[in-house]
Amino acid sequence: MGVYKHFGSKDGLLQSMVDAGYARLDQAWRSVGDGEPAARLRETARAYRRFALDNPALYRLMFTGVVAPESTEAAETLRGVIRHGHAAGSISPSDAGETAMHVWCCLHGAISLELDAPPQPPTEADASFRRLLELIEAGLTHRGT
Repeated sequence: MGVYKHFGSKDGLLQSMVDAGYARLDQAWRSVGDGEPAARLRETARAYRRFALDNPALYRLMFTGVVAPESTEAAETLRGVIRHGHAAGSISPSDAGETAMHVWCCLHGAISLELDAPPQPPTEADASFRRLLELIEAGLTHRGT
């Protein structure tokens, strides 16, 4: 088969697809650019959702665990968004890697449910995602007494 000649195997093909997906996700996140930290985090989250909704099959493949991405650039980009918020004082001090993973888990769970749960009207999905972003932001900016 021609595909296997190019990629070597089914796993090689899947690896190439997953790596390309993470590169595209990283590009979407980097396109957000700098700015006020809370707005940057919201726009990064919205870029993640747009990527998933525009590429549902690729998004699902990226998180099946069949193959692991060879690059961690997308995760590093999200950690950078968190570090930007730390530096500006708008996100409570914490481990940027751990905080980024918690944010990613929240986003991934909500988006996966949006993709795979029974359909809801787009306005309801948008409102639900907006409320999730408000919840994430409130949690990141909470300064305990």
